[in-house]
Amino acid sequence: MFNKIRDIGVVMGGPSSEREISIRSGTAISGALVKKGYNVVKLVIGAETDKSIALMLEKNDLDIVFIALHGRYGEDGTIQKIFEDYNIPYTGSGVLANYNSLNKVIAKKIFVREDIRTPDYEIIRRENSFRRIELSLPVVIKPPFEGSSIGMTIARTPEEYKAGVKKAFRCEGGSSILVEKFIEGRELTVGILDDEALPVINIVPKSGQYDYSSKYTKGMTDYIVPADIPQEIYDEAQELGLKAHKSLNCYGFSRVDLIFGDDGFCYVLEINTIPGFTETSLLPKAAKSCGVEFGDLCERILTSGFSRFAKLNINKTTGEHK
Repeated sequence: MFNKIRDIGVVMGGPSSEREISIRSGTAISGALVKKGYNVVKLVIGAETDKSIALMLEKNDLDIVFIALHGRYGEDGTIQKIFEDYNIPYTGSGVLANYNSLNKVIAKKIFVREDIRTPDYEIIRRENSFRRIELSLPVVIKPPFEGSSIGMTIARTPEEYKAGVKKAFRCEGGSSILVEKFIEGRELTVGILDDEALPVINIVPKSGQYDYSSKYTKGMTDYIVPADIPQEIYDEAQELGLKAHKSLNCYGFSRVDLIFGDDGFCYVLEINTIPGFTETSLLPKAAKSCGVEFGDLCERILTSGFSRFAKLNINKTTGEHK
């Protein structure tokens, strides 16, 4: 046990569409840290206000909070800002890195600016939602603030495109959605841990599409780790994953999703600052393949977050790091 950490809060739940997955992640993390000898308090939140979360924090004298809150509130910087205001250390990336990563429109712009290969895209605004797009079908339609493929559509016909746009705009969060060129190929993911790329995983959904059901229904997807792809592509995937992580100023850990296109190139799709964290989730699976067991992974993330906080001078007025 890290000698300065004893009492830990694991935050899970939240108001997003990924609430159920978050509780599963938080429960797994809590169990692993208890086995490591820590005192763990589960902080299960719903649609509570900042004041309600503050009451939770005041009731528990915590050394650090492990954030297992997927989607909005956890990955958009909101909960991180609250912890900074209360001067409580937390795991993972900071406020702005989380927001920019979850917001697929902003992340895309940063990838392009940093010369990270990513599918061509267009931004569609609500007030002009059915304008003619320049991209040819098929395309992928994504709401900007959702994870786990929620609200996403692969549109191959004009009818599917119109339905997909409507579906994306029904999701919470925004006046804009993202439309990407669909890249046919193999789905890959690269976990990042302490600025190092973990082994590449090849995701093979049995349905042909890695949607919510394929992600969270046991037996519907095969995961090949390390990915059985040409070595130069393997190396490129790790390089792109790490570059994407750094381009958004992420810290500690993340998971970067890519596609190895039939055209022979790798493309970054998006980044997850708080990916799934059960023992069968992809980041833990990649870590285990190189000898890092689940409990050790949780502890490593915990101690890196504590060390980062100790080195930072927090500006309590803005919540930003000096």
